[in-house]
Amino acid sequence: VVLAGGQDGDAAIIEFDNKANDSKLTSKIESLDRYFPDPDILSFIDKYKRRLGNLYKEEIAVADSDFSTVKGLIRTRETALANVFVDAVREDAQTEIAIVNSGSIRNSEKYPKGYKFTRGDIQSEFPFGGHHVAIEIDGTNILAMLENSLSRIKFEDGRFLNVSGMQVTYNSKAPVGSRILTVTVAGKPLENLKLYSMAIPDFYLEGGDEYTMLENLKTTSNIFNKQRTWHVVAKYLSKQRNITAPALNRMVDKAKNEN
Repeated sequence: VVLAGGQDGDAAIIEFDNKANDSKLTSKIESLDRYFPDPDILSFIDKYKRRLGNLYKEEIAVADSDFSTVKGLIRTRETALANVFVDAVREDAQTEIAIVNSGSIRNSEKYPKGYKFTRGDIQSEFPFGGHHVAIEIDGTNILAMLENSLSRIKFEDGRFLNVSGMQVTYNSKAPVGSRILTVTVAGKPLENLKLYSMAIPDFYLEGGDEYTMLENLKTTSNIFNKQRTWHVVAKYLSKQRNITAPALNRMVDKAKNEN
């Protein structure tokens, strides 16, 4: 079993030779740039898109601001459209806090003011088909989560979190593990021993992206009944119709004098 750990563009190549006198196991990391798309898979994807037809192309909302999901931005700082996405998750989950990891937002696209979002756009942004679950988590583990979120920020790692219901200030230049400065939930300072309701990606229950503090936590919602995250976001956008950029005040890097 190979877990990518949030790093993109790499393939783990494992070779096992059991014909030799001494069984041999070797492994290496190769860039996916060395490989070409499988024509049969591309054909399957094209057929699938054609089957989606009008649903995939349906216009659901209009951008009232300029938006971007470009990888180099979304994995290093708070961005407006990611805030919209995570707000959609929190509204659906009815929790105090929600998180969406930047690595799950994949289209790396720019959406200018006036752009008409389609369902296909949102599915392209969330291609993995995951969903969110609700948990209860104390303030101490929330702090540990946030530190992990910032631990590989210079590598544009997908573990960087987008948050809703929470405001965080941090110093990206401080040593790893001590970058968080302040955290508030609904305008009140985070309490270490208090339990908070939070919506998290389902794969974080397996400790994905080294969020080991979430591993095997008991959910407070039915894990088997959740809609896919892309569908939750598309439904939220279709209800809003006009998408305006939220204020950027949730993940503020004091090292860059943001906001």
